[in-house]
Amino acid sequence: MDDERYEENTWNRFQERTFDRPAHEILLLALQKFDGFKGYSIDLGCGAGRDTIELLKNGWEVLAIDNNPYSFEKIKSKLDEKQLAKLETKKQTFEELKLPKSDLINAAFSIPFCNPKYFNEFWTTVIDAININGRFSGNFLGDRDGWINRTDIEMSFFNKENVLELFKGFTIEYFEEKEYDKKTVLGNSKHWHVFNVIAKKCKL
Repeated sequence: MDDERYEENTWNRFQERTFDRPAHEILLLALQKFDGFKGYSIDLGCGAGRDTIELLKNGWEVLAIDNNPYSFEKIKSKLDEKQLAKLETKKQTFEELKLPKSDLINAAFSIPFCNPKYFNEFWTTVIDAININGRFSGNFLGDRDGWINRTDIEMSFFNKENVLELFKGFTIEYFEEKEYDKKTVLGNSKHWHVFNVIAKKCKL
């Protein structure tokens, strides 16, 4: 099996095992910050759609983006007609990312998979797409994370200062740093070093 086919199979298995899991906690916390407001959102690296579905159930319009569209049809199968009308799906890599203006960009455990060579351009695209008073919610992997030694994929890792520096012009409403040992969805042992962030874009 060639590398591209192996990677596709791995992501397919990941999506299969997460399809019925609930939305990520960081998204649920972010939705509370909007106090009932329902706008336009982007689920960046949507995977099996657990956050996409939660956003739609809460009345948001959603652009669900992933480089592997394996779960797009499965996501749609869980939605009613009203929710389907508010969903757009798009196959897109982080390296070629183009985004419309949005009130919320959610990126649950997807940003680390941006190749660091392209990260600055990628992050500028993300920040520029968020409306004033809009929010970012998501996770970053820290520089003590067990995956930092991977050689099969180029990933982006951060220390606390790096993460805080990314949010100039934002008010950080929630920030959490966690370290723990836990198996991955695919059953591999791993040390996790994670930063969880919710940030609101301020007027310039």
